[in-house]
Amino acid sequence: MAAFAMPGAAEGPQLTAVFAVRHEQTPRALRGRVFAAGAGLRITGFAAGATAAGPVASRSVAAAPLLAAVVCALSALPCAGRAARPGGHTTPGARAGSGAR
Repeated sequence: MAAFAMPGAAEGPQLTAVFAVRHEQTPRALRGRVFAAGAGLRITGFAAGATAAGPVASRSVAAAPLLAAVVCALSALPCAGRAARPGGHTTPGARAGSGAR
């Protein structure tokens, strides 16, 4: 049970942080589109993950969570080596206080 509860509990703060960053960094006129695109990508990612995990789990139940962990680690690679810029922004050209509010 803990194997299911822990990722679920971790999802709450992560999702809250994603929404906060999206809200802060997206111009007001585009927020609806950005949030809708983000939700669509998220659901698509869930479907793709389930599609990939099905055949893996049919061969080895233990391999499916391992595959999930590997994909999760690989998803962080684009951000590896990025240092936070002054003002907390990692976007090139962003300045402190320049977020749309």
